[in-house]
Amino acid sequence: MSTVSQKMSVMFSGTPSLLAYYLNQLAGDIEYLSNTSSSSSVIIQVFGSVTITLDSGVAYIEWTANPVTDMYADAVIAVILRAEQDPIPMK
Repeated sequence: MSTVSQKMSVMFSGTPSLLAYYLNQLAGDIEYLSNTSSSSSVIIQVFGSVTITLDSGVAYIEWTANPVTDMYADAVIAVILRAEQDPIPMK
């Protein structure tokens, strides 16, 4: 059986903490993954299946394709676009 991995990039000029705030509102629990490269990128995982890497003003979203994770990835992309458009979180 084969698997399809998907990757999408979205411009994001906000801070990692701003994105983490919005993702926490969406998923309830986010996990910071260790960065094995020497770059200053931040890696966050939500829903246990969607990985977001923030690097140089771009958010790279990666997931293994199936109906559920595709839905999760769509929600994450919507949150990133919302955070980019409205950088001040409403409390």
